[in-house]
Amino acid sequence: MARTPAVGRLALALAPVLAWTIQTGGAAPAIPPSPPAAESPADLRTVPFYAVDLADRPVSDLRRGDIELRVDGRAVEPDLFAAPRPAEEAAEARAPRSIFFLFDLAFSTPAGLAEAQRAAAELLDRLPPSDRVHLLLYSSGKSFREEAVPVALDGAGRAALRMRIAGLAPAAERVEAAALYCGAARDLAGSLATLAAFLQQLKGPKVLLYFSQGIDSRVYLEGGRGPDGSRGHGGRSDPLGRRFEEPLAALGRTGALPVFVDAQPAPAEREPPAGFGLEASSELESRASRGDTALRVMSERAGGLLLRQGGARSLVDRLAGWTSAYYEVGFRDPGRPEGQEARTVGEGRGAGRLTLNVRRPGVKVWAPKGVRVPREYRALSDDERRFLMVDLVLAGSRGEASQQLAVTGLYRLDGRFERSAAGDPKSLRFQIQWPRLPGLTALDLYNVVVERPSEAAPGKVVVYDRSVLTPMSAHATLDVSLPASGAYIWGIVAVEPTRGTLYLRRLLVRSPPETAAKQGKR
Repeated sequence: MARTPAVGRLALALAPVLAWTIQTGGAAPAIPPSPPAAESPADLRTVPFYAVDLADRPVSDLRRGDIELRVDGRAVEPDLFAAPRPAEEAAEARAPRSIFFLFDLAFSTPAGLAEAQRAAAELLDRLPPSDRVHLLLYSSGKSFREEAVPVALDGAGRAALRMRIAGLAPAAERVEAAALYCGAARDLAGSLATLAAFLQQLKGPKVLLYFSQGIDSRVYLEGGRGPDGSRGHGGRSDPLGRRFEEPLAALGRTGALPVFVDAQPAPAEREPPAGFGLEASSELESRASRGDTALRVMSERAGGLLLRQGGARSLVDRLAGWTSAYYEVGFRDPGRPEGQEARTVGEGRGAGRLTLNVRRPGVKVWAPKGVRVPREYRALSDDERRFLMVDLVLAGSRGEASQQLAVTGLYRLDGRFERSAAGDPKSLRFQIQWPRLPGLTALDLYNVVVERPSEAAPGKVVVYDRSVLTPMSAHATLDVSLPASGAYIWGIVAVEPTRGTLYLRRLLVRSPPETAAKQGKR
């Protein structure tokens, strides 16, 4: 199997979390039979939004009549209006809210990171217990890594997260040479694209808190020299911002509230964090101010908020205010002409935008730029296809990713499972029977093995292969060799790429434990 790039590995690491998170209480999903066909998704489109007053305090008493919703330039009467509820009622009424704490260690200063840690730890105490918190880190050249699976905010969960956040340290070396600096930024753009694909298919309310001092604004907007004055390859580099345009736009289409948080203290308020003196870190901190314009541009492109330090307490108050009063307003999708591809409602310019306004004076709102509708398979990115395939294998048609797909049907993939000819008890084979459909010439074939999730962890992807299957293909037989002892879900997904028809077959398998003789040879 070919080596998977770092960003692709991130998608495979996050993919099991998607299906695991939407299970009630994180319980391991059952393995029901492969369905004969998928049901059509509901036509109700939901727009999430948050409301605050002019001082960024939450506003929780808006009514349906206070809201004006426009879709494609015309006023739409909401079919759904859900106001904020007490935490215990909200937990029962809708899916748990997912809060992502993303610490950018590559583009943070020591003082900025220290203030971000303080703000995040204090915010944890204000979030309701129904929230689920993900802790993500970005380091230069390493893509994102998830430090903790979704954590419930009970007493033990809050304490564990505070310890993990307090233990974060800035990057050992802040990259300043142009080639390394631009490479780290490009990796960040690719990781944001993967995260957007994940958030797009995650059910329920979601908030992304991105803690960073930002990429050097000159390099982000103009290209040219790196922060240390060196030049990139060829004497000049293109503006890095171009790499971020589509990932940030995709982030804005997920329905998540993206909050870009610059916790860098003002010079008069600055305190040296442990292990760093003011003099030693002053040059890095002055360079951090170069990223303020880049952060503003990124937040605007993603349709998010930008919050800057105004004293630690003020920053936490504003974060808590913007993430407290959560509303939902919904409308019925009028459908689309036959043959027109599904798109994002509100995507585009001018009359194509989705806008939400509040008629009450003194109230500010955040709402996404658009509402996602089911998309066709051929329009999905590689990351979105990874999430879809793993979600199908784990949850079948009940999975969140499959419900976001416009398909003509989801059918059982005919064939049979058997032991491989080699006789190894850990080696399995599936003989595929070609679907008998007129005009069918090729299928995209995905071979996926995932550890079976448990109540404590989402498991991980151990096999992910993609190939093309034809009636004469040599890949009509699939073989897998299971890893160490344990329970796994083996899934084979075939997709007709033009019409998007899906064929699925799954099997729950257990890898036998090694014998004492084999263990003794180690």
